[in-house]
Amino acid sequence: MNPDKLNGEQVSHMAEVLQAIGNPYRLEIFMLLGMKGPQGWAEIKADVINKLGEVDPSVINFHLHKLVQSGLVVSEGGNRFNVNTKNPDINFMLCVLNMLNPNP
Repeated sequence: MNPDKLNGEQVSHMAEVLQAIGNPYRLEIFMLLGMKGPQGWAEIKADVINKLGEVDPSVINFHLHKLVQSGLVVSEGGNRFNVNTKNPDINFMLCVLNMLNPNP
């Protein structure tokens, strides 16, 4: 993706995508799913608490559902979640995050 070729609508869209992961909880959930694939609620909760410290599960649930609303994450039923592989922004976001993540 060449930034010089982006139009205003595309720039606005990318800003929305970046805002969706612009929270430590959402970023951690997104990276977890991107690296490990589909995860259940208990696995997501344990990972977030392990990485970010003790937090009320309702906070994790709130941010997980924000990712679902953004289209970056999908519910696969039965309390399992995964990155939305049909969303064209996913590969771009995962590549950027892998480059920026010093501790994969």
